[in-house]
Amino acid sequence: MSIRIARSSCFARRVLTPSVLRSSLPSLRNISQSSRISASPLSSLSSTLRTPPSQERRIHNSTSSPPPSPPVDPSTPTRTAIHAAQVEEALGIKTPTNYGPKGVQYYPQAHEMGKPSWRMRYLIYGLFAGGILFIISPSHSPFKDHVAISMHSGIEESADLVAWEKRRATIAEREKAPFEVPSSSMYNEMVDYIRSLQLSITQGIEELEAEVAPRGVTPVKFLQDSWERANNGGSGTSCVIQGGTVMEKGGVNVSVVHGRLPPRAVAQMRADHAGLEHVEAGESLPYAACGISLVLHANNPMAPTCHMNYRYFETYDPDDLTKPIATWFGGGSDLTPNYLFDEDAKHFHQTYKDACDQHGEAYYPELKEWCDKYFYIPHREEERGIGGVFFDDLDPNSAIHRKSEKFKDVGPSPADILAFVKTLGDSFLPAYLPILRKRYNLPYTEEHKRWQQIRRGRYVEFNLVNDRGTKFGLMTPGARVESILMTLPTTARWEYYSDMPAKDSEEERLMKVLRKPIAWL
Repeated sequence: MSIRIARSSCFARRVLTPSVLRSSLPSLRNISQSSRISASPLSSLSSTLRTPPSQERRIHNSTSSPPPSPPVDPSTPTRTAIHAAQVEEALGIKTPTNYGPKGVQYYPQAHEMGKPSWRMRYLIYGLFAGGILFIISPSHSPFKDHVAISMHSGIEESADLVAWEKRRATIAEREKAPFEVPSSSMYNEMVDYIRSLQLSITQGIEELEAEVAPRGVTPVKFLQDSWERANNGGSGTSCVIQGGTVMEKGGVNVSVVHGRLPPRAVAQMRADHAGLEHVEAGESLPYAACGISLVLHANNPMAPTCHMNYRYFETYDPDDLTKPIATWFGGGSDLTPNYLFDEDAKHFHQTYKDACDQHGEAYYPELKEWCDKYFYIPHREEERGIGGVFFDDLDPNSAIHRKSEKFKDVGPSPADILAFVKTLGDSFLPAYLPILRKRYNLPYTEEHKRWQQIRRGRYVEFNLVNDRGTKFGLMTPGARVESILMTLPTTARWEYYSDMPAKDSEEERLMKVLRKPIAWL
């Protein structure tokens, strides 16, 4: 037996199943077999009450306790009637306090809930099915023209689906085939340059470590880790240094890779490159890319972190790998101090301005502004550092070239852009090494070290949340995660509502510049 509790006038019910009743059996042992509850054996339940069926479904809300039930003749057949509050107490159920006439709530059986008979149900089903048949009949339907059009459209859609399936099969077969990159002269020249730049930078840092290492201590050197991508997808060399006198951790990576860009990466690039507009949605794209990327984290909080990256990208027609459809350069370098020394900032920016001015007077101000915008941390509303130079998607058609007198009428050639990138790359050691020499051995306190760790936390946030290069690398199939995350420091710190920076402190002075970048030159 199940008792349905009518909870509202629209017959929202709670069913007391046999399992619930069994669990409450000690409280309901004296329910009579005649489906009514006697008042005498159970003090916690109400006595039965004879009530006309017409009043049975009249339910109204009441916030007061139900009045006591009048005595009735137990021999008289009655419907099941129980005080709601007593049922709740006995069964441990919380239901709305809805009491019917005389404070009694009724629980009608299923057949009393307005359920249609089986004859009525079959009649309804028959009328419904007949109406459907009438509507879809070509000779009677008022929508027969629409049905015909829909059928014709369905045939066209089926044809399109077959064509799309064939196209997908072609793409799948092409992606399984061996993939060899056609080596353009520009690509090969860029590869040779970044490998030589990696060597010169690692040698420069190692020479500094050897120069300042304490007597009797073996200077640290870069660990070289050469690797190859799966399926003959390229190779690279990661050079990592840790635990030095100057460097806590640093890495200089070179990657020379090729493969097929996943559709989501192609979609990201399509907005910035006109040559990719005609690539079909959902299709991968053959590419070749080479680049150098470095990040150096110093031990001393007074010595800044520095980042540099230069890369070259080529994409090819999926049906003709000898035909590049879009090529571009990107990169730059920026300085991230924990404590601000104006002379360091001016030296760094002046070095890169001199390099830019060799190719056009408009490059430095444009790339400096671009850098400030790119290395902005939106969720912190501050810059990652004090900037430098930055550019992306740079090709002969980029508008930035026309702002220099040299390229006012005719834009640069790809060879001109490569020469520009080489000049910037060669400026890294002159821009950064003199700063390290001055700051690596300055005295510092535990509070200075604590602030360094907090600023490194910001560095990590930008790299993992905002940096396009990190996100692109992690979404590329076969990515070498260790090399991508090499840029992260060994240690960082996050404090909940930190008390740093204090008012009028050196830390606050830095934050003012990070929240509102300034012109250093």
